Amino acid sequence: MAAPPHDRALSEFPDDIMREILVRLPPDEPDRLLLAGAVCKPWLRILCDPTFRRHYMEFHRTPPVAGLLVGHWESTTFVPMTTLWAPRIIDFDDTDTLDARHGRVLLFSPRGLAVWDPVLGASWDIPSPFAGAHFDSWTAMVLCADPNCAHLDCHGANFLVVAVLGDTTAGVTSGRCFSPGSGLWTDLDSVDTGVLLNMKPAVLVERSLFFTTRSSMGRIVRYDFRAASVSLIHPPNFQLVLPTPSEFVLLPAATGGHLLLASMQQSTLDLWEKHVLQNDSPWVRKNSIGIMSPGDGLYPGNAGPYIVGFGEGHYVVYFMAGSRLFSISLSSCRVTRVLGDPDLYSAIPYTSFHVTGVTRRLYIVITFYALTC
Repeated sequence: MAAPPHDRALSEFPDDIMREILVRLPPDEPDRLLLAGAVCKPWLRILCDPTFRRHYMEFHRTPPVAGLLVGHWESTTFVPMTTLWAPRIIDFDDTDTLDARHGRVLLFSPRGLAVWDPVLGASWDIPSPFAGAHFDSWTAMVLCADPNCAHLDCHGANFLVVAVLGDTTAGVTSGRCFSPGSGLWTDLDSVDTGVLLNMKPAVLVERSLFFTTRSSMGRIVRYDFRAASVSLIHPPNFQLVLPTPSEFVLLPAATGGHLLLASMQQSTLDLWEKHVLQNDSPWVRKNSIGIMSPGDGLYPGNAGPYIVGFGEGHYVVYFMAGSRLFSISLSSCRVTRVLGDPDLYSAIPYTSFHVTGVTRRLYIVITFYALTC
């Protein structure tokens, strides 16, 4: 019996059809792009086309989690979450991660502040924001300086660092902003109330920055870029519905212009939502998610659970239970075990598309083809 005819090779498909197939490869598995580029020259040519890179990022929109910045009491470790980065584990001694956003990481150590770009392998030292200021608490965040940027492939020195300083003695909370272009900190607005700030990642919602304070019932500091003003808002009154939780985190809600507050109490994650574009809008209780999952090693006997981080663009909260790090998707309610690390106290995701790194490696493949053909 004659063998059945072979299917036409994918490499013979028109480029526009093949491009639409390749663009659908998942961004959290960049090694598939590398493998596709090694299949044949037509695929390699498509993947190395600069227009494909832009199309790929615009199609997927949300950069994947490339790694986690895991905080220990005396160091920070960058743990890769994709095969493209492995085994690129990086340890920073005597360093805390304050924030990670728009392709950059804000680090703090006894040497001062620094912004690190893991994709470019570049870093920028930032002068101290404290000159001439009296304060008893502070925190800072990093963000892209271009308000029109889509942040799909955001890297380099075009960033801003915003610091907020709390002075409970004088009863003042003030802000400062640093730009690498000027190399200077400029004073922002202040509000006549002092707070004790949390050194945790801030949240960006509709050109407003939100910082938490150390007390779970404390106020939330808001810096509005549009109005160039600092203000304070109250979290929801937890005591109306449940005992006061030990901690909460803020993150953007799925609906634009809304701020989400997540608190964890025993085996439940509670969600509250607030419309930040409307003055005096109330907090609305949105959802309550059970997090116990014996199949994942989560059960009432675990130490904790307590929140240690969040994924700003992924609608995900990270929490510790026992000696393990878990993530919970706020959209699907799915709990996933991430790491086993009993000494972990914070987990900050670093998100970035890998297309730049993939393209560099594909050029090596092109060179190999040229030498062997």
